[in-house]
Amino acid sequence: MCIRDRVSTQSTWGQIIFIKRQQLQIFLRKMANLTSEFRTQFEGMIHDVQYDYYGTRLAVCSQDGHIEIYDVAVQDNSKTRTGLIKAHNGPVWQVAWAHPTYGSVLASCGFDKKVTIWREVKLGDWQEVISFTDHQASVNSISFAPYECGLVLAAGSSDGQVSVLQRRQDNTWQKPVIFQAHQMGINCVSWAPFSDNEASQNTQQYKPLQRLATGSCDCSIKIWQYDAQRNGFDEVEELKGHRNWVRDIAWRPNLLGTEEVLATSGDNGVVIIWKFQNGQNPQSFQLGQFEGPTWRLSWSLTGNLLSISCINKSSGNNVYVYKENEQQNWELFSEILDEKESQ
Repeated sequence: MCIRDRVSTQSTWGQIIFIKRQQLQIFLRKMANLTSEFRTQFEGMIHDVQYDYYGTRLAVCSQDGHIEIYDVAVQDNSKTRTGLIKAHNGPVWQVAWAHPTYGSVLASCGFDKKVTIWREVKLGDWQEVISFTDHQASVNSISFAPYECGLVLAAGSSDGQVSVLQRRQDNTWQKPVIFQAHQMGINCVSWAPFSDNEASQNTQQYKPLQRLATGSCDCSIKIWQYDAQRNGFDEVEELKGHRNWVRDIAWRPNLLGTEEVLATSGDNGVVIIWKFQNGQNPQSFQLGQFEGPTWRLSWSLTGNLLSISCINKSSGNNVYVYKENEQQNWELFSEILDEKESQ
């Protein structure tokens, strides 16, 4: 099971968030300068933090089962807590914001085997929309599909299953689609980005492809595609390059539509970049070999920067930012070293 303890990365609006127990440090990504720091009111360790689409709200979840919501002032980057949700009976592993097309909607998953979707009905008042409780083990990861696909949420569990929840146009929810993705636990799920090229190849009745990547303790990454006729997901690709647990996966934003890129990180410190183009077999190369587990990955909005969080034996909990240059080579752009931990 992926326990996200002490170090994570989430890149939005040129910032990187560094998690240290109950404390958040926010850095400017380019210069790795500390811009703000604040403590939450959690009693347990923080496991995840996510900006919303506009970068003006922050959701933080912790080991004590709660989620805190903060409003972020753009002028001075100050934070004001506006909401508190008692979300789960046990640690909350991840939170995810839906696209603002669907309002103020937030999802969470936790050790209590639950996936819950929340809606803010008025400022600070978050109400449960739906809760899915059919998994047989901890739910470790959640991800909303591109908004062009509708309000669709995928969740991966330690039972090796993926559940996909989708809202109908009349605001009711379909029966979840559940399938066995891996024989071992799932640590991460990520939806492929929407591509304009897909729409140009279809008619007015076009529906965006729903493709999902899953990473597991069995050291593999699998890519799945939704089949509307049978209302299920088919495995279309299995990627084998890691020799230890896959900790995180992240699709690069596909702004140009020329190729799809997937970054994956492993428990043995390996980060791999996979490139998919024109239906050919994916090309892969190893971005780096770090001293300890690489826990989280996050792309910049433009897709040319990749943030990697890891735990190094010698220097503690660090974040490294890599940049793709004009020759499509990756180079270290900046780093945030945990000086306190390394002393």
